[in-house]
Amino acid sequence: MTPKIDFYLLDRHVADGRLRAACRLCKKIHALGHRIYVGTIDLEQAKALDDMMWTFDQSSFVPHGPYDPERSIEEVPVAIGQQPPSGGDYNVLVTLLDTVPDHYDEFPRVAELVDNTPEDKARARDRYRWYRTQGCDLQKHDITI
Repeated sequence: MTPKIDFYLLDRHVADGRLRAACRLCKKIHALGHRIYVGTIDLEQAKALDDMMWTFDQSSFVPHGPYDPERSIEEVPVAIGQQPPSGGDYNVLVTLLDTVPDHYDEFPRVAELVDNTPEDKARARDRYRWYRTQGCDLQKHDITI
């Protein structure tokens, strides 16, 4: 399976912009009925995203939690962790990683969130080129935070 990769480019840099964009994207994707795994750089970023998911939108709730292979997909339809699990429980990978995530090719859809900094854009361009060599369907979207 060759996944569809969507690059979401933030329109400006703010301290928690990628996390806010991840929350909004997860809300939208979950509302469409998808199961989402959010790959974070480290435990600190995972905790920050988990906390923000509770507060980013006072009018709605996105059912989420830390990834735990012992918990069912029904309990945690939006899971947050450091590396995507292998297997097919989740059908969308939202990644905050600076590298191509492990097991990316086991997801039909991958969403790459790119901060508006020269460093993050350069890393994203490298990932974009690599995905292209793998035959992935690539799309770019500009988003406002």
